[in-house]
Amino acid sequence: MSNAVQIVVGYLFAVLVVAPVATLLHELAHAVGAVGVPVTVRVGADPPLLRFRVGRIVFRLNPWRGWIGTVERTEGASRPVSIVAIAAGPVASLVVAAGLFVGAEQLSGPPQLLAWSAAWWVLLAFLFTAVPLRYPSWFGFYAGMASDGRRIVCALRSSRPE
Repeated sequence: MSNAVQIVVGYLFAVLVVAPVATLLHELAHAVGAVGVPVTVRVGADPPLLRFRVGRIVFRLNPWRGWIGTVERTEGASRPVSIVAIAAGPVASLVVAAGLFVGAEQLSGPPQLLAWSAAWWVLLAFLFTAVPLRYPSWFGFYAGMASDGRRIVCALRSSRPE
């Protein structure tokens, strides 16, 4: 397989497979971190193709535009629970990226390329969510929203996360 084909295949794999799975894991970590608080996990574009509930967590999933994800709390949470829930997403992304980098080292050929593509995609997702910032207008769906890092900083500074 030529380098150009490998790059295209790696990119498509990252966008079509890795992004929805990594986004789901990131958002699920937020939900699990919000101990005792009912939440809705959304991954992908609306309307959802799949809707179901597991305990206090409602899932609304659509793999198209699977790099978009949010968790909505339906009730208030204490400040410590909010901070843990916000931090859980980026931590999960970092753990997944580290696991993919380690796994990629054990592979060779096209599977290694796919694992590296996945690892870099998830690491970038970690960086974009962990760095405290407000997303710029070119960030599409997230434009104007606060990153998880910024929400943590705001929660630590005040009594309520942004």
